[in-house]
Amino acid sequence: QWRAPVKKTTIEIPAGKVDSRDANFHDTVIRELNEEIRYVPQTVKELYGFYSSVGFSDEYMKLYLAENLEPVKDQLPRDKGEFLEILEKTMDEAVQMIADGEIQDAKTITAIQYWQLMQK
Repeated sequence: QWRAPVKKTTIEIPAGKVDSRDANFHDTVIRELNEEIRYVPQTVKELYGFYSSVGFSDEYMKLYLAENLEPVKDQLPRDKGEFLEILEKTMDEAVQMIADGEIQDAKTITAIQYWQLMQK
């Protein structure tokens, strides 16, 4: 996905902000998965929350685990100007992409490292 602040295309996990369409974080997870990867999870589990950069921002993010994904029947529109390419990677491939500098987004690195820790 193109990110203007860093002036490049980045590799990221699905993510989004809670907005007026959502009653809570859980609803945001469902909506963002539909919009970005066109899947709906059967279960969603909140893992933990974290501040993205406490030195200059109060942005607080929550990491969720979405399981038993199925293709959506009714696709929600993507955000205006959002052009996405879906990548499916194994954990080992994703870890290597971090090591190679292909993945530089903090929330995505955090999610992949959590996935890696849970495999041990």
